[in-house]
Amino acid sequence: VTARFNVKKWDLVMPSTVDRLPRLYQGDLPLLVVADRMSGETVDRLRQGRYSWLSRRPLPSGLRGELRTKTTVYAVWDTQSPIDPPPGPGRGRPGRAVGRLAQALFYLAEATQADLADETGISQARISQLLGDWPAGAGVSRIDGRPARWRVDDPDRLISTWLTSYVPEQHISSYWYGLDSLTQQAMTAAETLGGRAWVSGGLAADALAPWAVPQKILIYTDEARDLSAAGFASSPQKGATLELVSTRDPSVVPSLQAQPFLASTTKATPLPLADPLLVLWDLSHSEDLDSDEAARHLRASLVDTWRELHRG
Repeated sequence: VTARFNVKKWDLVMPSTVDRLPRLYQGDLPLLVVADRMSGETVDRLRQGRYSWLSRRPLPSGLRGELRTKTTVYAVWDTQSPIDPPPGPGRGRPGRAVGRLAQALFYLAEATQADLADETGISQARISQLLGDWPAGAGVSRIDGRPARWRVDDPDRLISTWLTSYVPEQHISSYWYGLDSLTQQAMTAAETLGGRAWVSGGLAADALAPWAVPQKILIYTDEARDLSAAGFASSPQKGATLELVSTRDPSVVPSLQAQPFLASTTKATPLPLADPLLVLWDLSHSEDLDSDEAARHLRASLVDTWRELHRG
């Protein structure tokens, strides 16, 4: 991708500086703001103004910039950020491999190390190490044989392992405001993203196990997009109706084994849903009203569905 920008540099960019940019800059090319450091509030203002930006000192998340073209926002990350630790043994990352393994075990119910390697992309050597350190009473037991197999005995306890061990991959969020109903906004955004969208949070939980009225939209995508052409207005986080999360996190997209859980939705929905365990994690970390109770309801529904599928 090739893009041209005019550049303005500062040591420190404040929100008030961003507010003055329309008067400071009247060029034909899009503006790229470069600074030694920026605050989160400054970044929010830059996003509202649809400016590109780069900071020599990364934000706490490790994000160092966003380069905006007409259709896409490209995130620039600090390679030394603690959110992206160096690879450990095999292809799994410390702090993330356990979550991926718990997710795969939940859906497979019983699997060999080879099965788990195929499902997660983690090496068998790393899986053997993780399973050897698996805590007692965490809902999984070993079945001796050639090859040995691992069986889920208690799906609810395994969900607890998932909720405490899952670590999101690098991501970038943008915030949008729309006037249509939440479902219609989500459908419009999904269509704009061309099938590269997965709905999570309260709206997805309302389809999987209705309990609380959804209050906003959470959509994952593997490529950031500008939604203004679809009728959305860029918005501060507070007051936004839609959060768009750009990530390559493999936990987002439902696997083939997760499909029966999506097929068991209580309410028919035209929306493409994210992985049900991820929906539960997002709901558990949401500040929306009644999200905790809705998460408990969804968790119970996932356990019931698991028992129906794997215990006859």
